[in-house]
Amino acid sequence: ENWIQFSKEEFDQSQSYLNEMAEGFNSMYGDERMKLECDFKVLGDWRRDADRMTNGVHHENVNIMHRSTPQQFFLKSAGKLLGVLPQNNAMLYNRYKTYLETEDYYGVAVSIANSFLQQFEIFEKSIDRDVNLFYKHPFVALDHAVEEAHAEIEYGKSELDKMRISPELYRDPLTLYEVKLRQFEWMTAAGRGE
Repeated sequence: ENWIQFSKEEFDQSQSYLNEMAEGFNSMYGDERMKLECDFKVLGDWRRDADRMTNGVHHENVNIMHRSTPQQFFLKSAGKLLGVLPQNNAMLYNRYKTYLETEDYYGVAVSIANSFLQQFEIFEKSIDRDVNLFYKHPFVALDHAVEEAHAEIEYGKSELDKMRISPELYRDPLTLYEVKLRQFEWMTAAGRGE
């Protein structure tokens, strides 16, 4: 739970930074173009997964007598033959007890531990994906903004090239505007009696 709280604080700081960045871009553009909202549902998923992993441990029963070792084969066969006679039951019981006390269960323990730890390993591997999901929307929004900026730059370059190729398209209207401006100034001056 502590690491989830730490992650929340880190994510909050990241969101604050992204909000400041979005405000800067929006003020630069002059409108609300950009919202960089992160996906905080990831934290809820982590809490749920952590609760699931720590509160309940599901395990399957393991048959430790289901392995094929010579000693097990002998005990099973002797148990079938001698188990019919009641006086042999105590001897068979002691043999099984000795076998169980001296048997090496390392392989079984590793198998059980692996099945228990597997869910933690899966969770650990999913953390990178979840962090990417947290930042997915801001990255998409920033990529979109970059594409728009490149498109605007290309449009500006093409318009500038058009101006360079045929400047009369832009100079003639400017000259006409200047003539009208001078005419208006003269009319204003004439109206005042200057």
